[in-house]
Amino acid sequence: MSEKKGEIMNLFERDIEIKAKDSGDLITIDGWLTDSYHEMTLSVDFSFPDLIIKRIEGKMIRYPHQDCLPGIDSLKNVLGIRAGRNFFQKIEEAYGGPRGCVHLLNLLYEAGLASVQARFAKTKLLSPEEMEAIPKERLIKMYLKFQPGMRDSCIAWSNESPMVKEADSLPE
Repeated sequence: MSEKKGEIMNLFERDIEIKAKDSGDLITIDGWLTDSYHEMTLSVDFSFPDLIIKRIEGKMIRYPHQDCLPGIDSLKNVLGIRAGRNFFQKIEEAYGGPRGCVHLLNLLYEAGLASVQARFAKTKLLSPEEMEAIPKERLIKMYLKFQPGMRDSCIAWSNESPMVKEADSLPE
């Protein structure tokens, strides 16, 4: 690491902010990326509840090369992709490498993750108050039935987790 008069110098900083909004039959994810060399925004509409990309708009406010700008136009290549299992691989194939901008790709990946979380929040808002009285293991069973992509998506939702095993042991 470089030191200057006993202090460690920052070589690079990056901030990413993601916000999800309820837009009726859509979930809109707005993202901002700011780092030492870039400033970009991304806005993505995902259908609800299936989380298919319906609209995408990117802006490059600060960027190192004029040749970066075509990466905005090629964002359209991800229209129709569904957030969830294998999302990163799908957007990487449609937009990654020479087809797009790695920084907008990172924002899009974060937007996809946020859309899944926002779907849970929106579903909870739409749910009747009686849902609050349903035991957790029964809710988990319901989520796994209606959102099968949750299974094995992380350690908590893995087939080996106590939470999923308990839900799976319940009768239909």
